[in-house]
Amino acid sequence: MGRNSVDEFWLKKINELTANFPKLGPKAAAQRFEKDRDCAARDDWPSESTIGRYQRKFRQKDSAEQVGYRWLHWPESFDEGALPWEAAAATLELLRFLREKKMGRPCIMLSRWYWRLTLAAPDAPIADRFGMALLLHDDARHWPEAIEGWLVGGPWRSEAAAAAFEATRQPLIVKGGLT
Repeated sequence: MGRNSVDEFWLKKINELTANFPKLGPKAAAQRFEKDRDCAARDDWPSESTIGRYQRKFRQKDSAEQVGYRWLHWPESFDEGALPWEAAAATLELLRFLREKKMGRPCIMLSRWYWRLTLAAPDAPIADRFGMALLLHDDARHWPEAIEGWLVGGPWRSEAAAAAFEATRQPLIVKGGLT
C-alpha cells in the first residue's frame, strides 16, 4: 500500500520553510508549524517523517523551482532576479498590507501573482488583489476564468459595476462551499 500524499497546504508550508531555512530539520519544522497561526487551526498535521521526506524531495528540485518558495525581501529578491525591479512598488505595497494585518512575509510565487494582478487592476482594493493572488497561488489552474471575470467586471469601480458583476458572475467554488 502506497503512502498518502500530504495536503497541498502542508506541502507549500514545508517547501517554504525548507527554501528559507535550508538546514532546518523535520523536528524544528514541526515546532515552527506549532507557532504558525495558519497551521495551528489545522488538524491534519504531517508527521516528522513525512516532513523529512518532503524536505528531501524539495532539495532535489532545481534552484529555479525552489526560489518561488523563498520569502520576499527588498532588495535581495530583486537583486537576485527572483522578481523584476518593475514589481518592487507593488510588492512593497503588499508587504505593507501584510504588516498591517500582522501576517508573515509572502513567498516569491504569491508576490508575483499579486504584482500581475496589480498590473491588470491597479485601482482594485489591495485586499481584493491579495485575495485573488492567494487563489492563484494556491491553484492557478482552477481560477483563471473566475478571476478574469472579476478583472473585466471591475466591481470595485462603481456601484453600477458591482451590480453588473453580481448579475453575471459565476460562483467561486472554494473549500467549504460557494462564494
